[in-house]
Amino acid sequence: MSTLAGNLHEQIAAVAPISSVSIGDSTDKSTWKIHFEGATEAEEKAAMEVLRTFNQTQETLEADERIKLKLVEIDLKSIRMLREYVAAQENAPDAIKIKEQSAADERKKLSK
Repeated sequence: MSTLAGNLHEQIAAVAPISSVSIGDSTDKSTWKIHFEGATEAEEKAAMEVLRTFNQTQETLEADERIKLKLVEIDLKSIRMLREYVAAQENAPDAIKIKEQSAADERKKLSK
């Protein structure tokens, strides 16, 4: 799972050498700190610009994580649908047929 500090660190590290970032109050950027590690003045300026324009909040991060989980769910259902379709074909590879049968057997074990 992504974190606000982790995402900020990743974006700043792309423009300047840093050891870490710290976020005091997530809603108050004046409490956010960048811990540089041998950065030039130009790199520090670039990092400060990243910080200034960074617009992710804990709320948007959590919303993004919910969306990503939903996308994983959709992808898994799609994969199952594709496997079921392919396994139903007369010329489907035996490996796919075996996987589909194994999945069907496991689904039968689920409590309703």
